Amino acid sequence: MVSDITYIKHKGKCYYLICYLDLFNNEIIEWELSDSLGMKFVLDSAKRFLEKQSVLDYPILLHRDQGIQYTSSAYQALLREYNVVQSMSRVDNPKDNAITESFFGRFKDVLRFQFRPVIG
Repeated sequence: MVSDITYIKHKGKCYYLICYLDLFNNEIIEWELSDSLGMKFVLDSAKRFLEKQSVLDYPILLHRDQGIQYTSSAYQALLREYNVVQSMSRVDNPKDNAITESFFGRFKDVLRFQFRPVIG
Protein backbone atom coordinates (compact mmCIF):
# COMPACT_ATOMS: atom_id res chain seq x y z
CA MET A 1 0.00 0.00 0.00
CA VAL A 2 1.16 3.53 -0.71
CA SER A 3 -0.25 6.85 0.38
CA ASP A 4 0.35 10.56 0.06
CA ILE A 5 -1.32 13.95 0.31
CA THR A 6 -1.62 16.52 -2.45
CA TYR A 7 -3.29 19.88 -2.72
CA ILE A 8 -5.80 21.10 -5.26
CA LYS A 9 -6.40 24.80 -5.86
CA HIS A 10 -9.94 25.78 -6.78
CA LYS A 11 -11.28 29.33 -6.95
CA GLY A 12 -8.42 30.68 -4.86
CA LYS A 13 -8.73 28.09 -2.10
CA CYS A 14 -6.56 25.05 -1.33
CA TYR A 15 -8.04 21.63 -0.69
CA TYR A 16 -6.06 18.61 0.44
CA LEU A 17 -6.55 15.09 -0.88
CA ILE A 18 -5.18 11.99 0.82
CA CYS A 19 -5.32 8.61 -0.93
CA TYR A 20 -4.43 5.06 0.02
CA LEU A 21 -3.56 3.03 -3.06
CA ASP A 22 -3.27 -0.78 -3.24
CA LEU A 23 -0.29 -1.64 -5.47
CA PHE A 24 -1.69 -5.09 -6.22
CA ASN A 25 -4.52 -3.80 -8.39
CA ASN A 26 -4.08 0.02 -8.37
CA GLU A 27 -7.31 0.42 -6.42
CA ILE A 28 -7.91 3.46 -4.25
CA ILE A 29 -8.88 1.83 -0.94
CA GLU A 30 -9.55 5.06 0.97
CA TRP A 31 -9.48 8.79 0.29
CA GLU A 32 -10.55 12.06 1.86
CA LEU A 33 -10.75 15.66 0.72
CA SER A 34 -10.44 18.49 3.24
CA ASP A 35 -9.91 22.23 3.35
CA SER A 36 -7.57 21.72 6.32
CA LEU A 37 -4.29 19.83 6.54
CA GLY A 38 -4.73 19.12 10.25
CA MET A 39 -3.97 15.88 12.05
CA LYS A 40 -7.68 15.01 12.34
CA PHE A 41 -7.88 14.81 8.54
CA VAL A 42 -4.87 12.49 8.37
CA LEU A 43 -5.80 10.30 11.35
CA ASP A 44 -9.48 9.90 10.38
CA SER A 45 -8.66 8.75 6.87
CA ALA A 46 -5.88 6.45 8.14
CA LYS A 47 -8.22 4.85 10.67
CA ARG A 48 -10.88 4.17 8.00
CA PHE A 49 -8.21 2.68 5.74
CA LEU A 50 -6.83 0.50 8.52
CA GLU A 51 -10.29 -0.69 9.57
CA LYS A 52 -10.96 -1.85 6.00
CA GLN A 53 -7.61 -3.66 5.90
CA SER A 54 -7.91 -5.25 9.35
CA VAL A 55 -9.91 -8.17 7.91
CA LEU A 56 -6.88 -9.33 5.91
CA ASP A 57 -4.86 -12.27 7.16
CA TYR A 58 -1.50 -10.72 6.38
CA PRO A 59 0.43 -7.68 7.62
CA ILE A 60 0.16 -4.38 5.79
CA LEU A 61 3.24 -2.68 4.38
CA LEU A 62 2.48 1.03 3.95
CA HIS A 63 4.84 3.36 2.11
CA ARG A 64 4.70 7.15 2.36
CA ASP A 65 6.90 10.18 2.54
CA GLN A 66 8.38 11.67 5.71
CA GLY A 67 5.80 14.41 6.13
CA ILE A 68 5.28 15.79 9.60
CA GLN A 69 1.85 14.15 9.83
CA TYR A 70 3.30 10.67 9.24
CA THR A 71 6.17 11.02 11.68
CA SER A 72 3.88 12.29 14.46
CA SER A 73 3.51 10.18 17.59
CA ALA A 74 -0.28 9.93 17.10
CA TYR A 75 0.10 8.54 13.58
CA GLN A 76 2.87 6.15 14.63
CA ALA A 77 0.70 4.88 17.51
CA LEU A 78 -2.20 4.24 15.13
CA LEU A 79 0.04 2.18 12.83
CA ARG A 80 1.34 0.15 15.78
CA GLU A 81 -2.24 -0.50 16.92
CA TYR A 82 -2.95 -2.17 13.55
CA ASN A 83 0.48 -3.85 13.25
CA VAL A 84 1.36 -1.93 10.11
CA VAL A 85 4.91 -2.08 8.79
CA GLN A 86 5.83 1.42 7.64
CA SER A 87 8.21 2.27 4.83
CA MET A 88 9.19 5.89 4.28
CA SER A 89 10.77 7.74 1.39
CA ARG A 90 14.16 9.30 1.80
CA VAL A 91 14.13 13.00 2.68
CA ASP A 92 13.53 15.25 -0.36
CA ASN A 93 13.22 12.32 -2.74
CA PRO A 94 9.70 12.21 -4.26
CA LYS A 95 10.84 9.49 -6.68
CA ASP A 96 10.69 7.06 -3.75
CA ASN A 97 6.90 7.45 -3.81
CA ALA A 98 6.63 7.68 -7.60
CA ILE A 99 3.41 5.68 -7.85
CA THR A 100 1.30 8.08 -5.80
CA GLU A 101 3.07 11.10 -7.31
CA SER A 102 2.18 9.73 -10.75
CA PHE A 103 -1.42 9.06 -9.71
CA PHE A 104 -1.83 12.60 -8.38
CA GLY A 105 -0.30 14.02 -11.57
CA ARG A 106 -2.78 12.15 -13.77
CA PHE A 107 -5.65 13.03 -11.42
CA LYS A 108 -4.82 16.75 -11.62
CA ASP A 109 -4.52 16.54 -15.43
CA VAL A 110 -8.05 15.13 -15.59
CA LEU A 111 -9.32 17.88 -13.27
CA ARG A 112 -7.70 20.57 -15.44
CA PHE A 113 -9.26 19.05 -18.56
CA GLN A 114 -12.73 18.62 -17.04
CA PHE A 115 -12.92 22.06 -15.42
CA ARG A 116 -11.10 24.22 -17.95
CA PRO A 117 -12.85 27.49 -18.84
CA VAL A 118 -15.17 27.29 -21.80
CA ILE A 119 -13.83 29.43 -24.64
CA GLY A 120 -16.70 31.04 -26.53
